[in-house]
Amino acid sequence: LSSLPAPAAQAAVAMFLRQRPQVSEAAQGKRLLFLAAGSRGEVQPLVALASGCQKAGFDVVVVAPGQLLGLFEDFGVVAVDSGVLGDPSSPRAAPVQDDAVPGHTGEVDDSVFLSPGVLRIMFEHATDFGPDLVLAGLPCLAAGQAFAERLGVPFMDFSLRLLMPSGLSRSPFGELAGYPACVHRWRWLAFHRRLWRAYGQAQLPVLQALVQSSGVPCGWGHFGAYLLDFADPVAPGLLCMSPLLTALPADTQPALQEAGLKGLLVVTRQEQLTKADEFFGCRIALRTFLDSEPNDPPIYFGFAPPPPAGCLRAAPLSEQVPQFLSRLAVGAAMQTKRRAVVLCGEAGLRSEYLNGWDDLQAYARTRVLFVRSAPHEFLFPRCAVVVHHGGLGTTACSLRAGVPTVVLSSSMEERAQGALIAKLRVGVALDHLADLFARDVAGAIRRCLDNEEMKARCKELAAELQKEDGAKACVDHLDHFFKDKFVTGEWKVANDKRQSEKAALRTRGATKQT
Repeated sequence: LSSLPAPAAQAAVAMFLRQRPQVSEAAQGKRLLFLAAGSRGEVQPLVALASGCQKAGFDVVVVAPGQLLGLFEDFGVVAVDSGVLGDPSSPRAAPVQDDAVPGHTGEVDDSVFLSPGVLRIMFEHATDFGPDLVLAGLPCLAAGQAFAERLGVPFMDFSLRLLMPSGLSRSPFGELAGYPACVHRWRWLAFHRRLWRAYGQAQLPVLQALVQSSGVPCGWGHFGAYLLDFADPVAPGLLCMSPLLTALPADTQPALQEAGLKGLLVVTRQEQLTKADEFFGCRIALRTFLDSEPNDPPIYFGFAPPPPAGCLRAAPLSEQVPQFLSRLAVGAAMQTKRRAVVLCGEAGLRSEYLNGWDDLQAYARTRVLFVRSAPHEFLFPRCAVVVHHGGLGTTACSLRAGVPTVVLSSSMEERAQGALIAKLRVGVALDHLADLFARDVAGAIRRCLDNEEMKARCKELAAELQKEDGAKACVDHLDHFFKDKFVTGEWKVANDKRQSEKAALRTRGATKQT
């Protein structure tokens, strides 16, 4: 270094420090396998986690949907495709009706669906890689647990939402807050029983064949075994939520209380702005649109993909959803007299869907930009209001942006995010998206634009959220696990005890049936 000019020497030292492992010797080089599935909003937070783990000294492989592999490749993370060419998407079995969860059966079943082909590919990658730890979230919990059990390694859940059964918080079914604890706990148990049955129908038979198990994988043939793994895991997982936004209920198991909330997993703006692709890059057209009227920040509109025709009561509705959403977004922008950026994305919105609506077409021609993809961390802070469906990843980005949010929800998870936005007083939540008119959305946008207290609250919360480093907190958690639980043999003792508990439950269940 002494032979280099001072700036070059400083750069070399900085590069060395960045590349130096940040974890203990016990954790260095440990192989982490991440199983990911779902929408971009659910998968993208994993980019921050996987890249953070890799920089810290772990060996990382991610199995993810093929269309999202570029998210990881941008940050040098090895990602392999979980898709199967020619996979017929395995028609889903009819949901098992459950009187305890009327109206929610299909949503819960959809949240854990993975085709047999995807499960097979995931298992092949798991056996080829030979991980020291398997990490997965919904909808891959059963797969991750089964693969880890088959390979004799720990399993850890990474969660973007709190789903532990509790008598002190509302369940995803949305009963009113303040009900007696027994009501909340009963609803939580009803939710998890539905989730357990959905796993049993959609994944466990396939997993049993893959791992060549003589019994139901994970011991999940008994509901009690499932609850043990979910509410009191042997290896407490990564709760990737911010303590500024939520809190663990007081009746959460001590191990999870000790692990605590890690913070949001978000790729930083600086990192995103170095990218120039369809995932993170800011296209010239978008930058030009934003810069053309810097004193008139636009409204952002982005929605989730429409459900497949088979999941709708009326199949033709699936063809009408993109048209409806395109007109809803432009109509709301026109009624508020604001510019707009509309995300086409997986929801399939298009400017062509305005054909026949002359007033909307004329307005969109000069005041609205339709974009195929949008770098949220770059775009949202430059908007006046962010309007979206309430996805987990999108909500996290909008909260960090410091501008008001309007959530247009249509599912359990989206309603929960809308309720969070309303509770934090940083936006407005509207339910039943399919029943909304442009005037309803425009009214919600005006409430945000006219509320100075709300806008100030958004900026304060964003400033606090940006101080968090969720990825580093997760890395520290993993380092602690390998150093204090894995190498010492403590995890193996606890895992052996857990297997005995599951065996006792299976025996008790078999005796009861006899």
